[in-house]
Amino acid sequence: MNPKRRFVAIILSSIALASTLLQSAYAQLPSLNDPPWLGYFAAYTSNRYNFVVTATGEMVLIPVGSKGPTVNKQGVQIVPLILETLPDGKTSSKHMIQDTLETTDTPTEKFEKSVFRCKVSGGATIEVTMEQSRGMIFIGGRVLDPGTIKNPLSFALSVKIPNFYPNERQPAPTDGDEKEQRAAGREAAKKEKDFLKKLGKDSLSLRWADDKRQKFDFAETQDAITKEATLTGLVELEFESSAYNGRKAQLTASPNSSMAIVPNTKPDLLYQGITLQWTPDTAKDPAGKARLALLIR
Repeated sequence: MNPKRRFVAIILSSIALASTLLQSAYAQLPSLNDPPWLGYFAAYTSNRYNFVVTATGEMVLIPVGSKGPTVNKQGVQIVPLILETLPDGKTSSKHMIQDTLETTDTPTEKFEKSVFRCKVSGGATIEVTMEQSRGMIFIGGRVLDPGTIKNPLSFALSVKIPNFYPNERQPAPTDGDEKEQRAAGREAAKKEKDFLKKLGKDSLSLRWADDKRQKFDFAETQDAITKEATLTGLVELEFESSAYNGRKAQLTASPNSSMAIVPNTKPDLLYQGITLQWTPDTAKDPAGKARLALLIR
């Protein structure tokens, strides 16, 4: 081998070994080594959306528009966890301990199916299964070992729909003379009018197992949706937003599972973000076959 090439090969091998040792030290999932998915465990790309799994086990569904993917902060974020049911009926969330993550799968940018395991706070162990079939993402999981926790446990997915317009409705500047402040006020009023027009095209729809349906405007407060979402059996959530280039995102709970909106104590409007939880029915689905399906179209 050419001495120069041999030297480069040795350097690359050393870097790869150092990366492997570093990942082992932090017990993160193995990750891809080349852009644009450097540092990710898995990635799936299409002309409608990208789906990525980070080395810390978090998942993001990212819409793709005419100008390419949006930033990750505007994607739908999915995090596995455990819900512990306490004696008083309330639930306590148990989150992943990242230095316990493990998998036998290799990192891939042509994601089809991956499985990983980890412990959560309290010592219980979960298994998370992610699949892609015909452009749709399916995520599920189960509790493998309760550890030292004696109360009933249920696998869950926390799903965060982001604030679609984090830079809108910024306060008008208060400095400057009276004339400048009036001009700034007029500009702010114009921006507010344009924003409300854009927001008027956005919507959120819910469907329950009994086929009841309810549609909301994103200009409504969180209270409007949580009052409806206290009903059991929410199986589908769909939203459409100009922030997603007019695309529709759909989340569907398979049989033996359901979703619930997590109440927000702040009087935020719907466009400022929504959190929901997907849970399988452990009594009907002990093998963990139920799935949350995600799609952007």
